[in-house]
Amino acid sequence: MHTQRSDTSKNTTASHKATVRQFLRTHDEVASKDELRAGTDVPAWYIDQIASTNTFYTSLN
Repeated sequence: MHTQRSDTSKNTTASHKATVRQFLRTHDEVASKDELRAGTDVPAWYIDQIASTNTFYTSLN
């Protein structure tokens, strides 16, 4: 039996990070979690994960 992580877009964490970076760059580097969810195809779990870390801003540079 094979198990796979459920991710409908089949994106990797690296592509999620790139998508969030691009979104922030086009929105003056500021966006709420709700804006990220509405404006990207990045899964909510990833947005919650990066928003809860102390390195959120520096990891996007």
